[in-house]
Amino acid sequence: PSTQLEKTTVKTESKSESKLERTDAEATQAKVELILATAIAQENQGDIDQAMASYRQVLHYADNDVALYRLAMLHERRGESNEAQGFFNRAVEKNPNAPELLCDAGYSAHLVGNHALAEQRLRRAVELAPSLARAHNNLGVVLAVKGDHDGSVASFTRGGSTPADANCNTGYACLLESRWDDAERHFEKACALSGAPPRANQGLKMAKSMKAASQEDGRTPPVANFEAPQQ
Repeated sequence: PSTQLEKTTVKTESKSESKLERTDAEATQAKVELILATAIAQENQGDIDQAMASYRQVLHYADNDVALYRLAMLHERRGESNEAQGFFNRAVEKNPNAPELLCDAGYSAHLVGNHALAEQRLRRAVELAPSLARAHNNLGVVLAVKGDHDGSVASFTRGGSTPADANCNTGYACLLESRWDDAERHFEKACALSGAPPRANQGLKMAKSMKAASQEDGRTPPVANFEAPQQ
């Protein structure tokens, strides 16, 4: 009898502890949801500093994928791509099949020079969401930077660009990499295609002038007053 009583007591205590743990977990979850809602409202109101502080507070309680994603994006909005990487990496690890997240995380990786990771994430994004135009366009930028110009044009086309616009976009990406000959070639292709936009001829003139300027004094002139590919 004594042994049975001891077992029953232990079992009762175990149930009580389990119930207490569930109550604590529910309270924490409620707190996380409240802080997260506050952070989203602050971001929508343009109070970025407070929003970031609130998102970080969420992470104090839970490795929340929304908070991770938003912190990454807010760092990007501030031009802090290096700071964004850790949050993007954690967000992707928690949610590896979210195409919008992969698209943003991929382009962010490109901005810090990690083009292999950028391509990997962007290819996964278009695989998961073939209609996500900006993922195709971002992939087009990355492929151009990596030297896969045909792949770049194809990706821009899948993102909704006409063949002429796709060549303009690839040409622009080449300009940013100081690849004057490649840029000139794609702008010439764009000019020769039906429905070529005015920026095709504009880009061609820019590529030629920038190439001449770089050969003359060895400097890389800035790219300005030109429409960038959609991100």
